[in-house]
Amino acid sequence: MFYRFIIIIFLVLPSGIAFSQSSLIISRSVVLSQDDHLEITYTILNDSCKGFFTIHDSIAGKVKLSNFEKNYPSKFSDNVLLVSGASLKVGDQIKFNFKTFNQNIDLMGHINYENYPFLSFTQQLATYHVEIKKPEVVLKKEVPVIVEAKPVVPDTGLSGVRFRVQLAASTVKMDKTKLSSLTGLKLQVMEDFIDGYFKYTIGSEKTIEGAQSILNKLAVSNFKKPFIVAYSSGKRVSVEQAMAEIKAGQ
Repeated sequence: MFYRFIIIIFLVLPSGIAFSQSSLIISRSVVLSQDDHLEITYTILNDSCKGFFTIHDSIAGKVKLSNFEKNYPSKFSDNVLLVSGASLKVGDQIKFNFKTFNQNIDLMGHINYENYPFLSFTQQLATYHVEIKKPEVVLKKEVPVIVEAKPVVPDTGLSGVRFRVQLAASTVKMDKTKLSSLTGLKLQVMEDFIDGYFKYTIGSEKTIEGAQSILNKLAVSNFKKPFIVAYSSGKRVSVEQAMAEIKAGQ
């Protein structure tokens, strides 16, 4: 198991009290695991003081006791952890595992030691704030999948009148393949250079109704202002002139 951080807190007896061995009696370590479980371990360091002890830890934050080792009497109620023992055994460890529910935790507590009539004291434990770092949410941007299809090669309209739908006009060349993918139609995009502009159109219909049908099916939201244009023998003319030529030929 990988850990985010480890906090180790040592309890030091008040100054002025001396023993033949080290004055460190119990250590407390706090470990936050990768799955946001809090493990608290109390370790008995020496048996210089043979007597009765009580560990009192208050936990601020939503937690649930999920596992512990019963080598010392213990109780967890109303977010208060109590551990007691009649004697100290060097090397013994008392472990508790809490589920944190992805919330920050504050630990506050103390230890009482009684060895009547020689010694009695209360040692405050440091208050520690355990920061639960929630994973950063990364929004994945959806990229539309463009399915390449073989375009339908239209009648170029080099003879007679033809109606087309103009998609865009630019002073610089545009990507015809990209424009075609934005139409939502399987129609080839044609390019004409007229009056200093590259003009891009689709379709080659003999009637204006046919061009209007293409315009109705076009994904118009992908273009600024698509509209119907007319050609006569491959040359750009007004729609009115094209309609007049059709009428004259009837």
